[in-house]
Amino acid sequence: MSRDLFWVGSSKKDLREMPEEVIREFGFVLRAVQNGGQHSSIKVWKGEAGVYEIRISNSDSTFRTVYLVNLSTGIYVLHAFQKKSSTGIKTSQLDKDMVAARFSKAKQIHEELLAEKDKSNEVRKVAKKKGR
Repeated sequence: MSRDLFWVGSSKKDLREMPEEVIREFGFVLRAVQNGGQHSSIKVWKGEAGVYEIRISNSDSTFRTVYLVNLSTGIYVLHAFQKKSSTGIKTSQLDKDMVAARFSKAKQIHEELLAEKDKSNEVRKVAKKKGR
């Protein structure tokens, strides 16, 4: 069963600005994740539980997409970016801060979706009782 995919902030727009072959590869990996699969380009993101990153490199640069999987409402794409550092493997503080902020936003969206679902279930229960 495929899980829903939610784009937080400008993550979808940022992904679409990447080279076409990078976009296709991210799409392939995200589809696998939605269907419960794994891929060798997926790594654990250090800092938040349930957050992973997809790392894709082409001849020019390294690109990353960071997503959250441990919320029941779906998979949340938090950030898509091109790694700027030409030396070392460190992710910039700006990118880390973006992931942290969008992690909080994803949890908020998740809670809102659950509240809507609960409200919808209550309406169905009331309608069912009235129909008896």
